Amino acid sequence: MYACFMPTSSFMHEVLIEKEKMQNVTINLKGLADVWHYNLWPLLRFLKAVESDKTSMDNLLDLLFSLEGMFEKNATTDFIKTTCLIQLCETKKQAKYMKQILDHAFRIRNQIAHGEKSFTGYEYLKVDGKQKLSEFIYWEMKWIVACMILKSISKLIQNPEMKNLRFTNDDLINGIFN
Repeated sequence: MYACFMPTSSFMHEVLIEKEKMQNVTINLKGLADVWHYNLWPLLRFLKAVESDKTSMDNLLDLLFSLEGMFEKNATTDFIKTTCLIQLCETKKQAKYMKQILDHAFRIRNQIAHGEKSFTGYEYLKVDGKQKLSEFIYWEMKWIVACMILKSISKLIQNPEMKNLRFTNDDLINGIFN
């Protein structure tokens, strides 16, 4: 095992690969390579959202575009939020917290899109009873969208008839009744 401290000014994503799980990485990369030529637009928007070490509300918008891109064009924000909660949360406490994050994210998006308000990332919002900078929503959404992308890629790999990253009504129903 080798480890060293390497100071850098660039933002890096840490990756931990456990030797005993290396086969999972190989299988997932092979699966992704098999579908890479499909329309993976939400993945592209996600990569644009996380490509810089400097975040702005534009990065948050890209995350939301990525998330929305995994649903049908007429999907409501409530449907998207509910699907995220069912797909990602294991407890009621997690679901309540994630709903707050999703509500803030979509509210910010709507306020920006309709010219009501601009955000710098330094505005305060109340999350879980605490004051947080609006930039905090970006970091929480990054995790949510990344998890949803992983679930949608897994679904795509398992279903040869699928050609894009998509969640449907069936996913919501299956999530509720599994």
